Amino acid sequence: MARTTEENLINRMATEFASISGIKNAYGFANNPDTLNNSQLPAVVFFPASFDAEIKANYNRHRNEFEFVAVLFVAPRQDRGGSLKFLENAALPFLGKVRSHFQTAAVITRLFQIGNMTIVTSFTGTYGAGGQLLTYNGVEYIGCIFRWTLVEIV
Repeated sequence: MARTTEENLINRMATEFASISGIKNAYGFANNPDTLNNSQLPAVVFFPASFDAEIKANYNRHRNEFEFVAVLFVAPRQDRGGSLKFLENAALPFLGKVRSHFQTAAVITRLFQIGNMTIVTSFTGTYGAGGQLLTYNGVEYIGCIFRWTLVEIV
């Protein structure tokens, strides 16, 4: 079986996100756009955050832990006069939609079919408005930040 890569993890996640009701775009590995416009939103961009590799048993057995981030941009923070109460209503439902989607047996099975994936150790989602990860090309957005930690043993 092929080894897991950041590319095949992100491409699988992009496919999963694209199937969630209300998400217009989910960009695969190294395909994040230079800018986002309202017609593309809600849109998800991905980046590999880190990895941790540990030698097991002997030199040819490894435990690889991948962490990556998916950022869902729902609307520019300044839309509707910057009134957060209107914008939050557009973004907050995605926390539940994404959690529910990624907790189904079918999705978990597809994740385990990536390379030698053995376990998803954690999965978090956070609502946000602007800030480091929810600013894209100088524009602050309302949205959600999702983080995964996945493990393979090869």
